[in-house]
Order: sequence, then C-alpha cells, then structure tokens
Amino acid sequence: MTAFNAHPRKSTSLIYLILLCFIGFFLSACGGGGGETASSDDTSPPVLVLNGDSAPSIIRGESYIEAGATATDDIDGNIN
Repeated sequence: MTAFNAHPRKSTSLIYLILLCFIGFFLSACGGGGGETASSDDTSPPVLVLNGDSAPSIIRGESYIEAGATATDDIDGNIN
C-alpha cells in the first residue's frame, strides 16, 4: 500500500490559486451588466415633465388620479 504524502505548502498554494481565480472570475462577471459600458460623456441630467395641471385642485373627499410624469435622457432616451 502506497501512502500519498502531499507537501502541505503546495496544496495550500493550489487552494489559494483556485480561490483567487474564482474570486477574479466572480468579480469580473458581476461588473459588466450585460456588456454595456457607462459613458463618461453623459453629463446632462434627464428632462422630467409632469403631466396634467401644474397646480391641480383637489377637493377633500373626492378621489385623485395621478397624471404621471415622463423622463427623457439625451443618451438613454425614454427612461420611464
């Protein structure tokens, strides 16, 4: 019967190497978001437009329906 004597430093180094590769792969996979990259040239804020009257009259006891809003960005387009 042959005994297997692995050198403890070599197996620990191998475990660290595998762990390092796994962490590197995991972090690189998390950061992409589907391959799109953020543009550093996008410095203008989106344009927000409220729908409906600018000062609606709300009578107590009656229902109110929110007219909503839209948001548009020069690079991302419609971001509603």
